[in-house]
Amino acid sequence: MLMMNMMTDVMMSSYGMLMMNMMTDLMSSYGMLIMNMMTHVMMSSYGILMMNMMTDVMMSSYGMLMMDMMTDVMMSSCDMLMMNIMTDVMMSSYGMLMMNMMTDVMMSSYYMLMMNMMTDVMKSSYGMLMMNMMTYVMSSYSLLMVNMMTDVMM
Repeated sequence: MLMMNMMTDVMMSSYGMLMMNMMTDLMSSYGMLIMNMMTHVMMSSYGILMMNMMTDVMMSSYGMLMMDMMTDVMMSSCDMLMMNIMTDVMMSSYGMLMMNMMTDVMMSSYYMLMMNMMTDVMKSSYGMLMMNMMTYVMSSYSLLMVNMMTDVMM
């Protein structure tokens, strides 16, 4: 039994403020998989990029998978990049966990924002959890393109 709810909010004002909220709830009664994902992307016209990503994955009974991921990315107009990544992965002896996180942030003097984020989570053995998340955000002057693709297979 798989229940998945996805909600995406994109707001852009005339000053170049980009606010993107993504929340995904996934619940499965067989294996008790509870997944919450929340992403905030904020960009002003001065070149301030603030990105917060928080992911909680909890799976009981068949593997005790607990995963916490938090990413803060801050970029000013002086081309200073400060990036902190904190990842805790806890896994019992029932399956294999493979997690890859890749974040690429490029910003030019013309407020050209290109952000690529890719997260792969693969769980074999009991439940076969495969999750792919790809987010592409591109902003230029007043042009805003947001593409989001989420695949969940269990």
